[in-house]
Amino acid sequence: MSNANIELGNHPLSRAYGAISSSVQLLLDHFELDGAMLLERGGYAKAPVSGSVLFAFGRNYGIREADEVRSTIRQRPAHDSREARPPTFVAARALPSLIYLADPGAALWIEVKDNFKIGPIRVMAALSVIPTLPRMPEHQLVLFDPLPADLASSAIASALMGIEPLLAKVIEDSHVAYQRELLTSQVLSEAERDPLTGVLNRFGWERALEAAAVAEPTSQVSVILFDLDNLKLVNDTAGHAAGDGYIRRFAEILSAACRQGDIVARLGGDEFILLAPGMHAAAAREFSHRIEDRLAQDGVYASIGYSTAASPFEIDKLIAQADRLMYANKRYKKSLVSTGAGSL
Repeated sequence: MSNANIELGNHPLSRAYGAISSSVQLLLDHFELDGAMLLERGGYAKAPVSGSVLFAFGRNYGIREADEVRSTIRQRPAHDSREARPPTFVAARALPSLIYLADPGAALWIEVKDNFKIGPIRVMAALSVIPTLPRMPEHQLVLFDPLPADLASSAIASALMGIEPLLAKVIEDSHVAYQRELLTSQVLSEAERDPLTGVLNRFGWERALEAAAVAEPTSQVSVILFDLDNLKLVNDTAGHAAGDGYIRRFAEILSAACRQGDIVARLGGDEFILLAPGMHAAAAREFSHRIEDRLAQDGVYASIGYSTAASPFEIDKLIAQADRLMYANKRYKKSLVSTGAGSL
């Protein structure tokens, strides 16, 4: 679970923030420390502080969630003969998962995405939470203070030992909850998709309408209906595999022509629908003509109808209006075929 691939606002650890924050804040207040960070580590290592910030505690240093963080030695002037060396962390004897700065005199800086630095600071203690769950990353709680602070890391280490079980339990429970939510989301996503075309099915369409109903309203909304022509002919003459390819090609062309935020669904065997927020009537008409020409270039044909309304809209009325225009378009095409003036 990499926090770079999720929205932290929806992450279960975000919801557990209160339990972690209150415990850490008590430590900061008790020892009069300057700040703390909770980091996600790729794996267990007794190494300098480095990782992705999940949350920042204490005073505000401008660190944001998911900022990349690492510690560095401040560059000494050229005339300084002392050799700069990387910060050193060693495991505490009292608790193997607890690490602290071996050289308390080293002037450390916290670098955040190469944009700015916090320091010089002294890392007072860093509690590494080594998870028992497989494939779960290590988390690290880092407590720091300005360099002049004169406080033994061992005293803070003892206090950290008291909150380690709580921190580990909250993080692991959050990880389990996140995995459960992720699995549920994946299953639900698969249930909403038409397996042949990859666009929404009727269930997905209904859920998308629910989301659209609570979204920020736009000035106008258009619905465009599509009913494939010649599908029965393709099935009868070339077989159902060719018919499936005909449907897939239609869905590919339609999806490619849509804008971001448009909703495409397959409502039935040969019937598709497009919900286009912010599209006015003239744009819906132009889109219908353009997509019809594009389909014909690939030998795919569809009867099309559209309707437009101002927000808030009644979807049933929009669909009924588009449906009437679509069937009028289909009847017109059939009349051309019967008189020999055109073909479906």
